[in-house]
Amino acid sequence: MFIRPLIPRHPESARRGPQRGLVTLLFLLILLSAGSYFLLRALNQASLGQATAERTTQRALSTAREALLGYAVRYPDNPETKDFDAGPGYLPCPDTQADDNPGQADAPCAKGSNTTVGLFPWHTLDVPEARDSSGARLWYVVSESHRNNPKQPLNSEHRGTLGLDQCVAEGDDIVALIIAPGAALKGQARAESPYPTTGFIDDYLEGQNASLNNDCYSTQNDDTHNDQILAITRQDLMAVVETRVLDDIANALSRYKAAHDRYPWLSAFTNPSNNKFRGQPTNRHGLLPLRQIEQNTTAKPSNPYALDNNAFAFDAPFTLSWSIPTGGTVTSSGSAAPKEDCLRSTSLSCPLPMQGDVLGTASGEWTKAGLCKVQSGHKLSCRAVREAANPADGTLRRRTYTVVLTNWTYTIDPPTADSTRRQSFALLTSALGDGMEAEIELKDEQVGVSGSESSSVLKLPAGTLVDSFELKGVPFDLEIDDDDKIDLPGHPSPGELPGWLVANKWHHLLYVAFRTADAPGSGVVATCTSTSTDCLTVNRSRSGAAPVPIKVGAVVLGAGAALSAQVRPGNALGDYFEGANAEQDNTFEKADAAATFNDRLRLLGVDEDK
Repeated sequence: MFIRPLIPRHPESARRGPQRGLVTLLFLLILLSAGSYFLLRALNQASLGQATAERTTQRALSTAREALLGYAVRYPDNPETKDFDAGPGYLPCPDTQADDNPGQADAPCAKGSNTTVGLFPWHTLDVPEARDSSGARLWYVVSESHRNNPKQPLNSEHRGTLGLDQCVAEGDDIVALIIAPGAALKGQARAESPYPTTGFIDDYLEGQNASLNNDCYSTQNDDTHNDQILAITRQDLMAVVETRVLDDIANALSRYKAAHDRYPWLSAFTNPSNNKFRGQPTNRHGLLPLRQIEQNTTAKPSNPYALDNNAFAFDAPFTLSWSIPTGGTVTSSGSAAPKEDCLRSTSLSCPLPMQGDVLGTASGEWTKAGLCKVQSGHKLSCRAVREAANPADGTLRRRTYTVVLTNWTYTIDPPTADSTRRQSFALLTSALGDGMEAEIELKDEQVGVSGSESSSVLKLPAGTLVDSFELKGVPFDLEIDDDDKIDLPGHPSPGELPGWLVANKWHHLLYVAFRTADAPGSGVVATCTSTSTDCLTVNRSRSGAAPVPIKVGAVVLGAGAALSAQVRPGNALGDYFEGANAEQDNTFEKADAAATFNDRLRLLGVDEDK
């Protein structure tokens, strides 16, 4: 029997098996690590790409938002929107038509006609076209309350009508929505041509966002919804618009003060809806003193901004005198028309029904009932009325003089301690200049008797020779006008304000106060410093920090939207302003907007130490 000898293994051979396993394990670990690296890299790149796409879309939405806010603030300055009622805050209509003007707002727009939803009007806003990360054009929705065509009166008190998600009855007070459609989802077919309009809305927007006649929109985001929405709320819009309004008021007051070295006497605060906004001597706190313009309702028969005519007429303790021996055209009507001589001179004693009455400077009875109106085209109409019993039969008779001056050069009488700023017209032994016209009407009537009116009218065109013509003492505070300029040759009005201020009733939401040294007739010249006792005090706080008192010469307050517990129209300052601003004294406060405070302040004559 052969026995095979046992030969012992070499030690190195004994270790070779385990080493092979270790090498294999290491190789697998390397492969796993490399795979993880490339997987993580791919995930990171995908995440980075998604973040980049998100930034692209958000940048487009933000750019569109800023363009809309800028348009709203500058709306009165746009040459294409010039009008009496073209105030700040209005937003353009969307681009809704497939035409040769991409990015052009298509007006008019209305929810009922499905035109408040469309593409973003980048061309109208004068900005480059912005698209989202998928290359899709942005969409845009405008609230009916803030569209610029057709317009409605617009100020801080007008709510936005749009809502998001769980929409309440009045919406979420949103004035505009900008929508990025995102990449096309399953079932959406998109093409550059034809130009996408609201007729293709389902190919861009999803769910309730694709509904045209609707004020409620959705931020839903899932496999079947990928719209991204940026909302502009009323608070967002008014944060910039109210600043513009206050700046315009402050600039007018500053021009007035530069011209007269004093601010105008203000109108005492009462319910702004019933206030006539007439300056009253001694009032340093109150509403703006405005001489409002009577709009041309013939040119705008359905003008929604036309106010009650009584709002345009203001008390005017003026005096009138004239002598016009010849010239002009006289027309009469009625059975007992006043004689022509009564029209040609205020020094004459006219016959019944006003035996012995004279309209000149000694006729105090006339001026008590004096009323004036400012009309477009720099036309001033003033009326003097007197009633008296007829000695013959005891009936009440009325005589009315109405004088209308067109394009007359006037002078300004500065405000005094006892009177507001005034306006005076005078023409002595000369002819009416180019563009000047005058009309004098004298009407008699028996009060309460229909058909008793009789009148004579004297019309004086340019070139008419007159011995004298004077109209003195017409109140002339901050004038509302409807032209494009602040100061016109021959019509100096440094306190002029734009017509949209009244047309949109911003003047109901403004309040002014100034120190004693800046009041008419004070005779004091002083600047505000931290130690001044006459200046107003404004406690200013920022980001919750402790208030810092500063001294100012004047302050203009703008009331935002009514807060809870504020009732408008109201008779108390607290119905419009909050905190210290609701007290009629020389202390005010300026703070960040909050649920209980939304006053906006503009300071004039600020503490020189600050």
